[in-house]
Amino acid sequence: MAALCLLALAQEVFHPQVELTRKEKKVVAWVRGEEGSLFYADYGDLLVGELQALSPERVQVENRAFFRDLGSAVEEGLKVGERVEVAYNPDWEQEGLPYLMRLRRAGEGKGERYLRLVLFDPKGVEVRLGEAVGG
Repeated sequence: MAALCLLALAQEVFHPQVELTRKEKKVVAWVRGEEGSLFYADYGDLLVGELQALSPERVQVENRAFFRDLGSAVEEGLKVGERVEVAYNPDWEQEGLPYLMRLRRAGEGKGERYLRLVLFDPKGVEVRLGEAVGG
């Protein structure tokens, strides 16, 4: 019997939980899902110049073209002819073009490298509201 209890305790999964009370109503939220998040750092180079072309698949700044995808962060409202800053990954190519990480209006900075930290946490959060919440 003791071995069975130890086995049951060893398999218990901890779900971080928070309880809040507002206007005499309890709100409970807790994480559900598998443990372990994905975290990575993405390094790139910077280029400042005139935006010459902008499409959903490609960007051209000065005489350099870059491929983009849904992960590329592009500032809204950019127009051809504006001075922009491109952060790109020269080690990740598609059809001979480096990957566009970020495109934004150029500031006064003169950086040479870009670092993007990515945290992907697929765990869902379950929230229960009101009097039906048990303790």
